[in-house]
Amino acid sequence: MTRKYSWLEAIPYLAVLISCAPLIVAGFPQGHDWTFELARVAEYSHALAEGQLPPHWAPNLYGGYGSPVFLFYAPAFAALASGATDVFGSAAVGASAVVVLFSFVGVFAVRRLFDVTPGADPRGGRIAATVFALHPYLIGDKLIRNANAEFAALCLLPFALLGLLRLGRQPHRGAFVVAGALAASILSHNLTALTCLALLLGGALWLYGWRGAARIHLALASGVALGLLIAAFFWLPALALRDAIRIEELTLGKFDFHNQWKPFGEFFGYAHAFSSGALAPVTLLLAAWVAVRRFGEVFAGRRFLFGLLAAALIFIGLQFRVSTPIWESVPWLRLMQFPWRFMGPLALVTAVAAGVAATPLLARYSPRVRTGIEVAVFALCVANAWPHLADYEPLSALHSKTIEKATQPDKLRKGALNVSVLDEYLPRGAKPAVWRREAIAGGRSVLLTRPEAQFELLVEKGSRISLRIDAPTGTRLRLARWHFPGWQAELDGVPIPLEPNRTGGIDVRIPAPGGVFELAHRPPRSRRIGLALSGLGVSLWLVLYVAQRRRRSNAE
Repeated sequence: MTRKYSWLEAIPYLAVLISCAPLIVAGFPQGHDWTFELARVAEYSHALAEGQLPPHWAPNLYGGYGSPVFLFYAPAFAALASGATDVFGSAAVGASAVVVLFSFVGVFAVRRLFDVTPGADPRGGRIAATVFALHPYLIGDKLIRNANAEFAALCLLPFALLGLLRLGRQPHRGAFVVAGALAASILSHNLTALTCLALLLGGALWLYGWRGAARIHLALASGVALGLLIAAFFWLPALALRDAIRIEELTLGKFDFHNQWKPFGEFFGYAHAFSSGALAPVTLLLAAWVAVRRFGEVFAGRRFLFGLLAAALIFIGLQFRVSTPIWESVPWLRLMQFPWRFMGPLALVTAVAAGVAATPLLARYSPRVRTGIEVAVFALCVANAWPHLADYEPLSALHSKTIEKATQPDKLRKGALNVSVLDEYLPRGAKPAVWRREAIAGGRSVLLTRPEAQFELLVEKGSRISLRIDAPTGTRLRLARWHFPGWQAELDGVPIPLEPNRTGGIDVRIPAPGGVFELAHRPPRSRRIGLALSGLGVSLWLVLYVAQRRRRSNAE
């Protein structure tokens, strides 16, 4: 049977185009973190060019001393943007293109969700997708804050709800979607992934209960385990090596959630990038009214709608000071830093609740009135998004040229660009003042030999140094690289030990008479184990896909 499409199906995608129009017309935004974002994308590209796959060491940061940031910062956006950079020849254009791509993916996911939502229909799906596309918080992420990793994860979050709903009728297919959604969420944004996991576990208990749902919960557990396995190459080293970096800086000063409580009025206004606009509370109140009111027969999506409203209350409650004991007791929650970050998942549940509530509400009216309501909702969403769209500021021509030059490897080694606000990804023993002094002095890879020895540099990359050294009595090399797990040294092919020095750099003793010395940063053991587990996870995921496709074919 051929599915009929209405011209109204174009409205959500028109909403996406409006939300992305500034990016498409004027380019990358000069928002809060624009230099960090573009430096991160460029450095990811440089790491790939040095043969790191996937990258594990940023070769040009800190004056060439490097950084293990790619072991801790979710890689999905940087990976896609670095590929787009190769296509467009510009990190700014490449990053903008990927943001637009995720914008369309998010709306597609929300729209697709309503193909399996109980009691919902295409009208509700279109409304939900439109509300999501033009939600001010999401626009703030991509046009004002430059929070592209978080934005990407929020656009993938609807797939988790899709998998959750699939579990009820098609457990195998649901497990497949859950695994992919969780893995993609982890690889996009660590913190949003925690919310994704909470939605999956809490949603399953709410929708299916515990008794008599063993098959569903087994499928959910399998999907979650498989998702964790697929993403193991990222989260395993991030956890295993967390004590080797300055992770405590993520929760100090203004990044301490205790200092970030905001007045209620700022949540649903337009004054800040995190503000969600006045339409959000109106939407939630209308959805609550639909949930408690009987429209003849109770519509099939009522339980799902109550679950969405409960999630919305939780996300709102976590933004108030009264939730401090929860923030202090739940593991890793304080890493969210800003309670208003829960506006992101709140945007999703608000949009989906709007779509679910619209189904019984619109059923009371004639087709012409329903069409008018959809168009009116679209217009309201555009008006609600307009203040944030108006706050967009593009990169100036001067800044655009400057950043492209500043993110080249030689400029990064000499400049002061970083990929994050603080030094949270700096190895714990590193002394930041050292690299600045060395960068001013010329950015040398070999700082000294003691006693003095003659050497010839053969290869000089951020993640690899090779030199021929003549040391008749032996010598001690001091190298401008931070000491961190993964560095390996060889002399004429024979491994030799490394030592951390008092500034956090690398020292190595070269025995007489010298030879060909090589220092290379290779994936730490936890990354190698994670890659093996991820390979296994992807293989099992494909097997599950084939199995559920066969089940579907046999059922038909």
